[in-house]
Amino acid sequence: MTKIALEDIKALREKTHAPMSDCKSALEAVGGDLEKAVDELRKKGLALMVKRGDKEASQGLVGAYASGAEGVLVEVRAETDFVARNDKFQKFVDDMTELAFEHKCQSAEDLEKVIYAGDTVKAALADLVGSIRENITFGRVKYLSVQSGSVGSYVHDKASMRAGRIGVLVAISAPSCTNDLEDLAKKMAMHVAASKPVFCFDADVDQDSIAREKALAEERARESGKPEHILPKIIEGRMAAYMDTVVFARQSYLFDSSKTVMESVSASQDGARLEGFASLAIKGS
Repeated sequence: MTKIALEDIKALREKTHAPMSDCKSALEAVGGDLEKAVDELRKKGLALMVKRGDKEASQGLVGAYASGAEGVLVEVRAETDFVARNDKFQKFVDDMTELAFEHKCQSAEDLEKVIYAGDTVKAALADLVGSIRENITFGRVKYLSVQSGSVGSYVHDKASMRAGRIGVLVAISAPSCTNDLEDLAKKMAMHVAASKPVFCFDADVDQDSIAREKALAEERARESGKPEHILPKIIEGRMAAYMDTVVFARQSYLFDSSKTVMESVSASQDGARLEGFASLAIKGS
């Protein structure tokens, strides 16, 4: 067996951040060749990803980035909140978010194919798993854009430059992208993080949700003991209140409660129109 110098082990650790014992084993396996040892550790990282694949990765961070008329959210999951506070993990999420924005990634699969640090993102993820020794995976990736206008982003419970426990995008189309419109899009993203709408427009509310809420409204109306002839009005009122709660466009705007979200967008600029939102949150946020 090739005798491995301590300096080589330290050099490999500095290059990969893998544990000293793993660096020593990798160098021994490849006869002391540093570059081959890096590949060996990467293989171990991939093996660890498979081995720990059954460990629930329910923690992590959501990266959010928007500029001009487009924006992206990237969810990177980890097993523990401890890892989510790791500087290396946080930098990885920031880098992935910027890469996803640059390459207009629509999914985790799109992102994994992007070149990063001389190899693919998928290989970089294996390196990170091998270094941190915890199951780390990509979750959801959301991309929003408009032809003209602004996409605003917001990160809640921020942990790094781009990432936190909640990430939001809001897309507003308009004839021109002004500073005021960019500010509005960002504030609308803050509104989503605080108010947690489920749907953007009335038309987005699925029929199962409506039927379930209507049945509950009818039950509560009958329990109220009110006369039968006014029950439909009570039910109608409860359904309107439900829609005002779950539909983003109908909610009272967080920064001006005299207007709804839709009214605030329309008042911002002639031709301005709310196009949609995307929101990702780490479990428990």
